[in-house]
Formats: sequence, C-alpha cells, structure tokens
Amino acid sequence: MISSLSKREKDALADIKSEISRKYRLCWMKLIGSKARGDFDEESDLDVVIVLDELNWEIEKDIYGICFYTGLKYDILISPIVYSDDEINNKLLQATPFYKDKAEGEGVSP
Repeated sequence: MISSLSKREKDALADIKSEISRKYRLCWMKLIGSKARGDFDEESDLDVVIVLDELNWEIEKDIYGICFYTGLKYDILISPIVYSDDEINNKLLQATPFYKDKAEGEGVSP
C-alpha cells in the first residue's frame, strides 16, 4: 500500500533509490512488512528489500549506511534487506517462507 506512506516516507525511499542507483546497478527495490500491508502503527519502520546486480560486504555495508543516514535525515527507521540478483533467484531461497511471503506477495515497489 504505497498510499499508506507519508510524503516524508515516500521522499526517503525515493532518496534511497536514487542514491543506490547512482552508485550501483539496482535490479529492484520493494517495500514489505506492515507499511506494505497497511497494518502499521506509529512505531512501524520501513522494511525494504533491495536487490543489486552484484553484492559484496563493502557494498552491503554502504547500502546499510545509505539507509541509516537517509533515515536520520527524514526521522524514519529504515530496515533494509539486501540481496544480489543471484541470491534472490536461488532456488533454495525461493523455497523459504521468507521468499514466499515477502518477495512474492505483500510488497510494493516504491
């Protein structure tokens, strides 16, 4: 439910997407969790799945930093879940409840 997001939250996600896309090959980004489902409260964070063409520890650390500092800027808690395209397309991951619930169903792409 992208409509459940405030302007501040939409702006924060747009900033994250822009910054990541500027630095890396972003395959896709998807909002999941209570904000995507619409059953959030005032304490809810923004859970975001971020899939990059390539991923290593340095890139992943940078993505967490981007999300952390963007969260500070907008006074929002942003919880990234970062995968490479190879990882997200791995048959073992696709068999997990996380993938079935999160990657296939409830999310929306900001």
